[in-house]
Amino acid sequence: MKLLTWALAALGVVQLRAAGHQHLAVVRVFSTDEEVQLLEESGPAWGQTSPCAVKSNMSDIDLILVYSKDLDSNPAALQVVMDLENGFQKYMNMQNYNSSNVTSGTSYDWMKCFSGIHHMSAMLNPEQDVYDNRGYTTNKHWVSGPNAVFSKIMTEMFSAEPADMYDTFFLMEMDAVPIKSHWLDQFETEAHEMADNNMAVRGSQYLGD
Repeated sequence: MKLLTWALAALGVVQLRAAGHQHLAVVRVFSTDEEVQLLEESGPAWGQTSPCAVKSNMSDIDLILVYSKDLDSNPAALQVVMDLENGFQKYMNMQNYNSSNVTSGTSYDWMKCFSGIHHMSAMLNPEQDVYDNRGYTTNKHWVSGPNAVFSKIMTEMFSAEPADMYDTFFLMEMDAVPIKSHWLDQFETEAHEMADNNMAVRGSQYLGD
């Protein structure tokens, strides 16, 4: 899929923050080896379509990487995630202190757009982690994997300390490829519109697989 699709969810009761400041998140879920590769490729690719013009002063925006199973059980996936997290830490150290004791990880200029990069494991078992887009007419559990991961994300969002850490998140599928720069700015604009218009979910029209 070459068009960037939006799926935004507003969490909990909207609370007024200083000067409309919000805490937002871009959530990327990956499960298969192909999706791990797409995550790795997004590092240099986002350099071509930078998420933002400048870092927002109206929102703190985190990038959250969610693995459907136990991330520690997949060394290749863990390496990709840690490369991004360490690269982000190294980038921030260089920006703030002009030096860093982090020696691993790959840094990208687009990391300036985010306040943090984090990860979580959804811990699904093989029976739960199912996505069969060819069997949706015969298998009632054909999309149980993505549904279970989404439920885990929502549970984590609400159980985090503090529970209202995120106002809105963007569920960005792994095959969503930005084709224009400053797409994160657009997400931020729409996220603030959701709060202003009392919306819970916003997304593109479903056209089928």
